[in-house]
Amino acid sequence: VTLLPEQGNICRLLKDYSGYIPENMFRPFWNSVNEFDNVFDDPSIFSIPIEATLSAEHSRIINAWRKHGFLMVRLDDTTLNVLNRFLDTAERFFELPANVKENCFDDTQRYLGYQHRPNFQKEFFQVRMMTRESFHLWPPIIPEMQSISRECFGTMQGVAQWFTNLACTSVGLEHSVIKRLEETEESMRKSSQISLTNLTVFRYGSANGKVLKSVHCPHHSDISLVTVIPTARGGKGLHVYDWRSSSWMDVETEAPPGFAVVFGGESLSQLTNGYFVPAMHEVSHVYGYRVSAPLQLVAASDAVFDYRNLDASIVGECRHDCAVPVQSVDFVQRISAQRVSSNFPRHLELAQQD
Repeated sequence: VTLLPEQGNICRLLKDYSGYIPENMFRPFWNSVNEFDNVFDDPSIFSIPIEATLSAEHSRIINAWRKHGFLMVRLDDTTLNVLNRFLDTAERFFELPANVKENCFDDTQRYLGYQHRPNFQKEFFQVRMMTRESFHLWPPIIPEMQSISRECFGTMQGVAQWFTNLACTSVGLEHSVIKRLEETEESMRKSSQISLTNLTVFRYGSANGKVLKSVHCPHHSDISLVTVIPTARGGKGLHVYDWRSSSWMDVETEAPPGFAVVFGGESLSQLTNGYFVPAMHEVSHVYGYRVSAPLQLVAASDAVFDYRNLDASIVGECRHDCAVPVQSVDFVQRISAQRVSSNFPRHLELAQQD
């Protein structure tokens, strides 16, 4: 659901828009996992080279992805080690005094660093790659935060890039076209000097630690090519819509250690003529604190989404909204402008109310 400006006081709508998906509508995914074919618990499968003609295992991933709209995958030990060190550091950061955290932002870039959204009982720190250093982003009291953040960004980006490459290969895109989707320093210099791809660590919870019964992130799809959300620490609350069973799945409660949710976003859908449907997901009904670190992989700003690069025998007839080639940055800006974000209110008035 997208709430538009003409619907009135957006901030109030979002603030009051709590509990609209009742708890009894969530199915416990891991208690009924035998019903699903979208769980991949052997990380070695992702080391199989991606060829133009997909292997049987890769085809199984694609089929499950398209059927359900998301995958549950076990991350490898190297990725988990980096992720856990990043989360350890982030938890230390969130325990710092408010005035210290509030100084950790870049006043020239709206999205970088620390943000606090009390109406949604969450705070977060966003990491992006930059063509220049922004030293005041990082708290001096935790000197290792910058290096581990960048390491985790690169590691998680690699996971998301693998799934992006697989999805793109499955619709007939050539390697050279897929390569142009990747962000580089050159592509960042052409835009805003920072990457569109972002790693954001959230802490959901109230200051007094009470049980939370509200929506912290109303249901939405991401603008990304691919999003990777490792199972959170602490309270659970991530729910993903399963297209096959037409039901909301609680993917974190009872989840085995080391898993992540992987799904496609609006950019992947545009790029593939709707072959991959964006996943709907939300965070709500969190008990206690929840710490989560999703990565959204976004295409380079100068990448072009062009139906003519696809294999029409796979993706079908060109959809009306995919008929005209569009640059990634223009697509992202157009879709983002149509949305209301609980993380980044668009107007100063809303930001002040939030």
